[in-house]
Amino acid sequence: MSKRIVIIGGGLAGTTAARELSDRGQAVTVIDPRAGETCERPPLSKHLFDGARHHLPYHLESTEHITFVRDWAEEITLAEAAADSRYTAETQRHPHSLSDHHATAGTIHLASGESIDFTHCILATGMEANREQIPDYPDALPVYDLGDAEWILDKVAKSEHLLNVGVLGSGYLGMEVATSAVAAGHQATVYLRGDEPLRRQLSAPVRRALVEKHATAGVEFVTHTASPDDIRADVHDLFITSVGARPRLIPIDGHRPAYAWDVDESLATSHPGVYAAGDCATVTAGPYALDRSPLGMRTGGRKPRKIPRRTPR
Repeated sequence: MSKRIVIIGGGLAGTTAARELSDRGQAVTVIDPRAGETCERPPLSKHLFDGARHHLPYHLESTEHITFVRDWAEEITLAEAAADSRYTAETQRHPHSLSDHHATAGTIHLASGESIDFTHCILATGMEANREQIPDYPDALPVYDLGDAEWILDKVAKSEHLLNVGVLGSGYLGMEVATSAVAAGHQATVYLRGDEPLRRQLSAPVRRALVEKHATAGVEFVTHTASPDDIRADVHDLFITSVGARPRLIPIDGHRPAYAWDVDESLATSHPGVYAAGDCATVTAGPYALDRSPLGMRTGGRKPRKIPRRTPR
């Protein structure tokens, strides 16, 4: 039985994995509603108002070795582990030892009701934005995927006057949205829960300089906005949220981790035949292991699990 490699996620990590495997002559299946239409996220927040190119395409073509399944993967069930199963921690670290035999490791269940068996599965599901509800602005959207960005771009394009833009959240994406709006002549107001943006990312002098530069450019700041309910109605023509993101996690045999999938230096999870890469994975072993969850600032302040540092020899 030959390898049946399935990649869940058509973002940068999944697309890169598919391209690399295809270049080696390995057949892969990519599951994603927009498989093959990957784009880089950062420019989405920088060019919403100036009419410039707003994303960098990272296209992947369907080829002899790459098959697209444009659907949502909802769950993975694993095959019964045989007593003599070769899917041990050692074989996951050294998959070449399986070259003569590949047992089905599990099944991916899709939203359409279809299912796909695999010998190897790569989880590359990426992140999904936290979608804060603003009571008086039901159309408020994050700028985290191309669909959201295209909706906002269309609204901007159809507007016959300059817009008053509200932004909830003062992370990098939110600040970029505000900056691009005022640069195009629109008004922009940023609502902060605290008194300064990017408190966990930047030092105090840099934060103060950032606020001063943005205020000089025309960005207004409303501090200590503890709840979206505090944002006044009938002020903004367009409202954009930027309140963090979390990994998009698919349950495996009913299990879903709190933050991300823990993987070793070979990107293998604790589940036989299942690997994880990109934003949905945290490396916990090897030279690239993290001593804290990279999502600690994006999961509502929950304390990440500590991973002991290696002692240098």
